[in-house]
Order: sequence, then structure tokens, then C-alpha cells
Amino acid sequence: DAVDRHPRGRALKTTSDELLRHLDARPLYDAWLARWKKNCAAGETSSDTLLLRVRFRKDGAARLAVNFEADRVELFKEVAQLRWLGYRVPETIALVADEA
Repeated sequence: DAVDRHPRGRALKTTSDELLRHLDARPLYDAWLARWKKNCAAGETSSDTLLLRVRFRKDGAARLAVNFEADRVELFKEVAQLRWLGYRVPETIALVADEA
């Protein structure tokens, strides 16, 4: 390369290569994948809970409450972003995310 022959070019190439090494998202993705595989295997994402719940106040008035798990909502958003970035999300995790 012509860049390697010039002193400033070599310094710039070294700096950019180091920056690209720090920008590698693969270790982050691998950690995310391991965490969610563990959570799915442990059954922490079960859909046993009711989505809507009616609560009665002391005065007898009814109130409708939405019951959701914040982790599932987070997973749904993360899976959408990872797919947009071109990462392949395992089907088991994608199914759990789609249920959110």
C-alpha cells in the first residue's frame, strides 16, 4: 500500500487498526448471547404471568393494570437492533423476544 510507505500514513494506519480492534462488537455479542441462552434455559422467560390484571381499590373501583417483564421488553428491542445490524439471533431467543 502507498499508505505504508509514508511515515504519517503508517502512523495513521496503526492508529486506525487499533481503533478498529477496540470497535469489535463480537465479544459483546457473545456475552449477550451467553446471558440470554442461560436465561432461556433456566426458564426465566416463561410466559406464565397474566398480561392484564384487574385490581380493585378499597372503594370498590376497578383498575386495569398491565403486567409485563422489563427483561422481555429489553430483549425484544435488543433482538430487533441486532437483526438490523446483521447479527444472526438464535431462533429460541428470537421466539422469546417475539412473545414480548
